[in-house]
Amino acid sequence: MKQVIKNILYSALLAGTMTACDKLPENGDLDGQWQLTEIHDRQENVESDHSRCNVREQRIYWNFQLRMLQICSPEGQYNAYFSHREGSLAIPEIYRKEQNSDIPLTDPATTELEYTGIRGNTADFKVNRLGKRQMILTSETDSLVFRKIAL
Repeated sequence: MKQVIKNILYSALLAGTMTACDKLPENGDLDGQWQLTEIHDRQENVESDHSRCNVREQRIYWNFQLRMLQICSPEGQYNAYFSHREGSLAIPEIYRKEQNSDIPLTDPATTELEYTGIRGNTADFKVNRLGKRQMILTSETDSLVFRKIAL
């Protein structure tokens, strides 16, 4: 009888743990918080523009969860939807976070996000490397290097 009660309790505990997290990571290693550490301009010699290369001290973070991307830095906060599939990362819409609302960035020539690694108001990246600790994204103009902070 004691064994039957133990089995029922273990089954109930297991069922409770499996249903407790209703929003499990769905993007694999991409999910979590990433710090942008380097931006390399693919159009120029990387060594000639050191200030554009190392951006670790600027404290720029990209946070991925479900289908949302949040970009945070001391200069501002941005929200975006993204799609991640087959070695690519597409960011079709970006919004600037304001006090009580999100303002869409509509100008494709905006330079507001260049310091975060995004040129314009949308972005398409090839995912060159995506591991548990490092991610490298490349666009037509830049290569972005990230280190993982947290899941």
